[in-house]
Amino acid sequence: MQIQVNQKYIVFGAGKSAFGMDKYISQFYDLLGYYDSNKALWGQSFCGKIIFDKAQVLELCAKYQDNLYFIISPIHSDVVSEIEEIINTEFNGRIIDKDVLQNDMIERKHRENRGSLGRYDADFVQQAAQWTRELESEVNFWVNWAAKENGRYHEEYLTNIRNCDVAPAKGCHGENIFHYLKDGGTLLDIGCGVVSRYGSRLPDGGRVHAVAVDPLSYAYNRINARYALGNVKTVAFGMFEFMAVFFQKDYADVILIENALDHCIDPLKSLVECLQVLKTGGLLRLYHHRAEAVYEGCLGLHKWNIDYNDDNEFIIWNENNYVNVNKFFGDHIVIKVFVEGSVQRSSQYITVEIVKKETYDYRNYISLSDENEQLGKCISSMMEYMAENCYNY
Repeated sequence: MQIQVNQKYIVFGAGKSAFGMDKYISQFYDLLGYYDSNKALWGQSFCGKIIFDKAQVLELCAKYQDNLYFIISPIHSDVVSEIEEIINTEFNGRIIDKDVLQNDMIERKHRENRGSLGRYDADFVQQAAQWTRELESEVNFWVNWAAKENGRYHEEYLTNIRNCDVAPAKGCHGENIFHYLKDGGTLLDIGCGVVSRYGSRLPDGGRVHAVAVDPLSYAYNRINARYALGNVKTVAFGMFEFMAVFFQKDYADVILIENALDHCIDPLKSLVECLQVLKTGGLLRLYHHRAEAVYEGCLGLHKWNIDYNDDNEFIIWNENNYVNVNKFFGDHIVIKVFVEGSVQRSSQYITVEIVKKETYDYRNYISLSDENEQLGKCISSMMEYMAENCYNY
């Protein structure tokens, strides 16, 4: 569908699936507000815009005629019937799947920054405070969806915690990790979640030092002690943004980051830190759902989009930031991007392979004084959250 500049939009549903819509779509499109079947919500504010009542929707339909669209996700018959009933017309051509609009928005974002490095100035203080507030929901997810016996991912959880093998990595060409990982080598699974899916035994029988790392390791180790049925797989503490504080330079042969970089406070800084920990000639490999912050409406820890452009370059962006990672690091690293999944962007996954070259120098990208300040602010944010939520006064 061709998106026109004079089109107006109303989002159907003022709930979880619509949350965060305004943050992205309002950059390019005229989002008037929301409508919801729940009459109790009419007149309230949602994501900074009004939830219209039925009469207001009718007025807007009359005012904008064929230029008014309802954004629905997903499009299904009962929702379409409700909209048709509201305006008492055929309503042909004025219902749009939110994926169509989001895909158009993503393409515009890349066209805007075509050929440039982009503008990246992550607000570390604001991002750290927001990140801290979402940690509890992340722990709850792993408890209820994975660790508990009735959780949707419980069988996968048990499989991962029992696994002793280094299986091929997730995504395209997962077997490539074995070109870099040999007997006696070191594997880091950073942002592993409640338990790493990787063990330490190579397919040829060799052994590696496999280390699972996550900022929520203390919570995850408690979860595993309770639910893992006697199987022990520990998670080490470490933060993406300060990885070089927790591990020495040239520590790992292979670093795996799977569906985790988009959870970071600052994903670009996190890559710089991880590359410091990676050995020269080593492999940093990422596997992520494409542009997940867009499709998740920035819910939970999903604040960044891991993406690629038409030139197959690795892109990190959100509503306020955009960086072409290939251009940022230049010749200091080699990047390959692979895309899998359906043509529909919301079903695509991205694999990024980064090999560190000998010319890489951590100090070209990191100011140690800034690093100390950011670390202090991150600790302060955590302590503030604990003071507000964790103590009985």
